[in-house]
Amino acid sequence: MKNRWKLMSVVAVLALAAAACGDDDNGNGEEATNGAVPDAACTFGEIFTTDGRIPELDLTVVEDDGVFILYNVSVNLRDEVYQENPEAFDAIADLLLQDLDNDTAQELNGRVGVEGEDQEAVAADYLETQGLTGDDGALEEYDLSGIDITVGSKDFTEQLVLGEMIAQAFEAAGANVNNQVNLGGTEVNRAALLSGDIDTYAEYNGTGWTVHLGNEDPVDDPEQLTEMVAEADLEENGIRWLGRSEFNNTYGFAVNQDFVDANGVPTLQDMADFLEANPDATVCMESEFPDRPDGLVLFEEATGFEIPSDQISILDTNLIYTETAG
Repeated sequence: MKNRWKLMSVVAVLALAAAACGDDDNGNGEEATNGAVPDAACTFGEIFTTDGRIPELDLTVVEDDGVFILYNVSVNLRDEVYQENPEAFDAIADLLLQDLDNDTAQELNGRVGVEGEDQEAVAADYLETQGLTGDDGALEEYDLSGIDITVGSKDFTEQLVLGEMIAQAFEAAGANVNNQVNLGGTEVNRAALLSGDIDTYAEYNGTGWTVHLGNEDPVDDPEQLTEMVAEADLEENGIRWLGRSEFNNTYGFAVNQDFVDANGVPTLQDMADFLEANPDATVCMESEFPDRPDGLVLFEEATGFEIPSDQISILDTNLIYTETAG
């Protein structure tokens, strides 16, 4: 990931919105490029890796060893509020995020975005299931009484769930919570946080590094990236980054079960080899993905394979998932 960000301004573009085998073995003893192309409109579909439609449609994410930029979540909190009870805020953020891996995020997102459950109820159920609320819930150990805190969130499914989790957790610990979940997009929440209109929301380390801090070429170690963002944002803006999720909501590709049955679970290099050996195979993408500095270019640089235009199909986001499922 050394030079790919030099092509254009990462900050401007993002604000608007694997380990490769040297042979054909995909790690499962299968010949990755010799299987038949599955009968689906999209052989590979560009997806977000924590989307709830992945398990719903029985899709499998192509294995990625650090090619696409990291987007792990932390709780962003104004330092002025944090100083009222640092130990409690640190502990609560860790409790909220420590068990949130990709599978769990997909499940929670699917319950809201696919099954239509209410995000407040889904968040409450998760907190209770994790033993954080309810009888003898772990959050009872921490005292945020007397602290006023306004909680925001971005305006998409994952953020609605995260925002409700943060709001309910702080309230369970005794804080006076003003719930402003579903406040707006990234710029709206960040501006509100810096101005003090909100005190906290969930943010992604990749977004913090590139958009909020104006840097390029983020590292591919989640702990290191979060530490770097946290140190710089506290020093420059008085914003604390608390905890870090295991889940990484980044770009990726998915295949359906027919592909897995025929070829095994592919890596990104296996995907490139398959496309080169099977010219009738198709990759479905959103319209902006081919031109984003954190999009297709990263796949092509990592694999050394430039996908021919006649193997690319530009589709609406929802269609990518269904047409990949077949």
